[in-house]
Amino acid sequence: EEAVTHVDSVQTKRKRSQKQVNLSAIDLFKPFTDDLKSRQQQEEETTRNCNALKEQERKFEAKMVEANNLLRKRFRIHVCGHNIPPPLNNFEELRSLYSCKLYLLKNMENFGFREPTPVQRQVIPAMLSGRECFACAPTGSGKTLAFALPILMKLKSSREDGVRSVVLCPTRELAKQITLEFKLLSKGRKFRIRLMTKALSRCADFLHLPCDILVSTPLRLDYVLKHSRIDLSKVEYLVLDESDKLFELGFVEQIDSVVNACTNPQILRTLFSAT
Repeated sequence: EEAVTHVDSVQTKRKRSQKQVNLSAIDLFKPFTDDLKSRQQQEEETTRNCNALKEQERKFEAKMVEANNLLRKRFRIHVCGHNIPPPLNNFEELRSLYSCKLYLLKNMENFGFREPTPVQRQVIPAMLSGRECFACAPTGSGKTLAFALPILMKLKSSREDGVRSVVLCPTRELAKQITLEFKLLSKGRKFRIRLMTKALSRCADFLHLPCDILVSTPLRLDYVLKHSRIDLSKVEYLVLDESDKLFELGFVEQIDSVVNACTNPQILRTLFSAT
């Protein structure tokens, strides 16, 4: 009996020892499991925060899209395309959103430009965003400012490395008006804005004549191109104003000549029409 009792006591001690070993093993892994749970909770919280932030951004974007559509509807602006920049609420946004120089805003105010017209509200942001566009608006709706302002904003200052912007229009009278508006807007800056007159087209060598912005009719510019006295490879902006009349009057061949000469891969082309 004593032998049996001794064996039982030994077995009991072994079981107790095994329990203690198992308990100690569990205690050793507990910090790791707690840390894992903590990390999982942090990841879940981060995911929830990210999802909430994305939802807020989605709602904000939806509100902005709705506000832009309401603004377009109010001013009867019809657009077509993808990711179209929002229209301007006012000219002050040119300063806050597009870093417009103060001299341009001051010149616009001095010459009576208080509120943007519908075509200006949409075309100016489009050109400042580097988008090519075709704009249709009636005569007297402010199309000249719609392309002149973003061109001056983007060119920033005068340079002597060739013609940087070309504006084609169907008549000499319109060319004079556009040139005058460019000069009024750029008052206070030394932009070289030139009107292609008959004398200039026959005598001037534009390869050595500094010019930032050139305003011309298709025939006169084509004449200078044919005599190899102008380089349009650095033109950054090409504008066809009153493009409907340009094509109606049969200037397709001359326009093709100008377009082919403007070989800058970064060029931005814009067409304006009254119909």
